[in-house]
Amino acid sequence: MLAGRLLAALVLLAPIGLVACAADDGAAEDVAATGDALSGPIAVGTQLVTTTRVNLREAASTNSDIVDTIPSGATVTAVSGTETNGFYKVSYDGATGWAHGAYLKLADGSRDDDAPAASGTFNGRRFTGVTMLWQGNWSFLVRCDSYSRSKGRVVFFCDESPSRSFVDDGAWIAVPRAHFSRSMCGDSARVCKGNKCIVAKIVEKSETTGKWEGSTAVLDALGADTGFSGCSSSHGTATGVTVTMQ
Repeated sequence: MLAGRLLAALVLLAPIGLVACAADDGAAEDVAATGDALSGPIAVGTQLVTTTRVNLREAASTNSDIVDTIPSGATVTAVSGTETNGFYKVSYDGATGWAHGAYLKLADGSRDDDAPAASGTFNGRRFTGVTMLWQGNWSFLVRCDSYSRSKGRVVFFCDESPSRSFVDDGAWIAVPRAHFSRSMCGDSARVCKGNKCIVAKIVEKSETTGKWEGSTAVLDALGADTGFSGCSSSHGTATGVTVTMQ
């Protein structure tokens, strides 16, 4: 009788033991990315911070084995500057693996000025193979978010409060943060696609690693079809662009 009771107790306790010893399945990977989510190339050695618990994987895939689970707010270091399937190769606490950029952001004070251009190659002060996006006109900037600003903020990074006529008709560009420095403010750049060229003023820093942006005058000069009929339907892109700082 006593033996039967002991056997029953062991059967009841067995699931509890199994639960207690279950392995950590890692962090959830369906968490929404933040506005600071990492994208595009970065410089090797860049310090990054996790925005939630994130899995460190053996390869750049959610099907790859988990090496470690990095806690939210931890600092990791970029081992490779190239994004692969949205993942970045990083090191953390002596381990190296791949973490998804949706859950990483640049650490405060980190600079990626030496990162390669996200759309093209960098050679001295000449950028080739650039993709130039239309940043918009006054109506767009007032109503919609862009890569460089939140809606309604019609003030350029270079400490300028531009007139509406300059925003709508002027030739100006935003330089990606990967290549931007304050010393560029007010400088001119020759922007060309084939034999179509225009000289534009540098007035803005794009808050992304590799997004170049231009005014209506710039995109029109490059032969792009620009237009704004709503935040989700604005358009204008020029590819294969060369930007030469003057």
